[in-house]
Amino acid sequence: MPGLKAATLDHAKRASTGNTGVFSFENYRHLLNRPTAGKGPSILQTMKASGVMSSGEVARMDTILRHAEVIQRTITLRINAGTLVDAPDMLSNLVARLIGANIGGATGAAQGAPLVMAGAVSRAAQKIADKIPTTKIMDVFIEASNDPKFMANLLEKPQTVKRKRELHRQINAFLLQAGLVEREESQGE
Repeated sequence: MPGLKAATLDHAKRASTGNTGVFSFENYRHLLNRPTAGKGPSILQTMKASGVMSSGEVARMDTILRHAEVIQRTITLRINAGTLVDAPDMLSNLVARLIGANIGGATGAAQGAPLVMAGAVSRAAQKIADKIPTTKIMDVFIEASNDPKFMANLLEKPQTVKRKRELHRQINAFLLQAGLVEREESQGE
């Protein structure tokens, strides 16, 4: 079952990457939620009905993708306008990392757009996100769909410095436990 889930989501990811190499969360979410074969159930509905994903996982996946879609749209609009992107939550940082390598070429914005974004986001969140290989960022979203607490941590915008540190420690620990970052890279955090 986990292999079927991973293969299905990977296929949707590849199908949601345009000719320019830019991944689209909007296309990904629509592909997973639109009816297959005309009026058939969507991919997510089929995975839920067959027990590949639970109802909670499907709901969390949809929530994450909706947030990511808004973040991607905001980042792209701000980059095109030449303004900084302020992204205080971890999910925003991960979306920026996933699409950042391609933003300059895709939007015609000035060179170095990913550096502009990186300078505007939380330094601690950036350090954690930078440890995650770009190829594993979608795995983080899948893990968040499996774990409601991790998803809440990714979406939380901490209001105090103390909560920010605590949240980043929790996210880092989860990523280590899930094998999405290397232990040796995280020492000293």
